[in-house]
Amino acid sequence: MRQDRQIQTHSIFSSQGVVVKFTGEQLCGPTDWAFSESHHVMVVHRAGVLKRLSSQFSTGLSANTLPSKGDCWVIPAGTDYAAEAVGDSVEYCELHLPVGIIGRDFVAAAGTQDRFLYHAIEQLAVLRPHGDDISELLRDNIVQGIRLHLKGYKASAFDSGERYASVIAALESYLRDTLSKRHSLDEMATFTSLAPSTLLRHFRRNFGMTPYRWLLERRIEKSKELLRATKTTITEIALDVGFSTPSHFSDQFRKLVGCSPREYRAAIKR
Repeated sequence: MRQDRQIQTHSIFSSQGVVVKFTGEQLCGPTDWAFSESHHVMVVHRAGVLKRLSSQFSTGLSANTLPSKGDCWVIPAGTDYAAEAVGDSVEYCELHLPVGIIGRDFVAAAGTQDRFLYHAIEQLAVLRPHGDDISELLRDNIVQGIRLHLKGYKASAFDSGERYASVIAALESYLRDTLSKRHSLDEMATFTSLAPSTLLRHFRRNFGMTPYRWLLERRIEKSKELLRATKTTITEIALDVGFSTPSHFSDQFRKLVGCSPREYRAAIKR
């Protein structure tokens, strides 16, 4: 059942034509979010954990990306955006940007990591309680930096794959943390909310290899650490790093390292 939104606007101010709005929101159930503006809007995630966030843009882009600190949602002028959020609470910052300041070359994006923008917004958050002249001057300087930074947001940058960098980085972290699990391409595509072909293309662009090859190398890498530093049996190591059988582990280890796991461990002890 949809709930009335419980929004607490911490502060709102305008500087050099940019409206900055810090907001906290309690989510008591599935919550609908929507934007449809004649100017550009950027939403930057600051805090809180969502269990689900399904986004849909009128441009055709859709995403099921869970936000991390610094993740940005870009809603270009004239674009309709709708989302369903499920979680407990969330804090975010909205930037409302006139087209005349930034230009019309924004493209829709969901969950794009922008560390510069995140840190700039956090600096503004520190300054917001202060109304003295120095704080206002610092605030104006930060907003000017944001304006210059956002003028570099070109459609070509998104098309070249930069918009996928944070998604692939999140997948890499997830795979490293779950090496013992069997991973399929479909599962990884679901995790990233990308089509399998798109995932493969951008994964190769980032790492120069397929996800399967990357996983194999990381598993062998981890197994070498365990062979060196522990007395864990080879059978247990095989399962711990995600191989279905010890024999499959030994075969792949020999192909990449040039010797068996047992021979590798014996050589280390000499």
